[in-house]
Amino acid sequence: MKTKLIIFVLLVSYNINGQSFFITETNDTIVCENISISKKILKYSSLNTQNDAQIELKKVNGYYAERENAFFQKNQFSIRTGFLGLGKELKDTQDFSELIIEGKIKAYRGRDFAVETAGGTPQKLNDWFLEKDSLFEKAFTADYDSGSLRLDGASFGLLNLDFFTDLVSDDKIAIEDLEKIKKKHGALNQILKIINDYNSRDFKHNSETSDALTKDDTAYITVFRDFGKELKDLLHITVNGIDYHLERNSKIELKIPTKLKSQICIENSLNKNCMIVSSSDLIPKYYRLKLSKKKKGAIIKVNGHSSYYKTRLEYYSKRAEK
Repeated sequence: MKTKLIIFVLLVSYNINGQSFFITETNDTIVCENISISKKILKYSSLNTQNDAQIELKKVNGYYAERENAFFQKNQFSIRTGFLGLGKELKDTQDFSELIIEGKIKAYRGRDFAVETAGGTPQKLNDWFLEKDSLFEKAFTADYDSGSLRLDGASFGLLNLDFFTDLVSDDKIAIEDLEKIKKKHGALNQILKIINDYNSRDFKHNSETSDALTKDDTAYITVFRDFGKELKDLLHITVNGIDYHLERNSKIELKIPTKLKSQICIENSLNKNCMIVSSSDLIPKYYRLKLSKKKKGAIIKVNGHSSYYKTRLEYYSKRAEK
């Protein structure tokens, strides 16, 4: 299967916070308000004139919607034809999706769409796509979760089991975990954990030394705990094997490589939750860490352009200074 990821340079300033924006095919960044997609058109409100404007979607490489706190980039992938997309024939297509999981297997969440239920009430869903080496294909459909922070409450269906099995065929543990999902539907966090665990084992087996890295090859990420129904105990983590801890409603800024992947693990979680992460000197990267009252951990990528999280994290900094 021949697939292709459309790559573009994201030249976005750290000062773009609390605003939507999109990147054109010529890599111009347009800051705006109220982005919406209608068929083949991206509609937005101009900050300068406050007038409604639009651009053809084919001329857009990516866009950030502040309301959803989601950045969607244009990718080229394969979908299966036939009933419910479960046929054997593949068709190449382009669309926008958000990178949720990094590592050997990358997971992308597509834009939401609506279907009518038996009762006539529209239900919002997302298609999810997985990428590994030259494979880039739709893998399943999941509940629309209104932003990355609600992934743990969503469920999936229409699992492309054959494709998923091919992706993890070199990992016996992942195959065993996949076999435990006896149906083609279930909790979304089951699927995402299989991917994260696979990536973590691959990271351990293929870890690269960072001794040759210079200061220019590193950048900061922010890891934080937010409010919620979580365990009051300290959250113990390791980042590339170095120990840290987080209280509730606190943050840590850590410098990690930009040219190599890194790994965060919640050490005192019963499910031993880990995630492969990266840093960028162009894009602010936030990761929310959670530890439930049942000591189950979760690591969730949060888009760093969010005005909501910028405000909350500034509050954490001021509180820590007192």
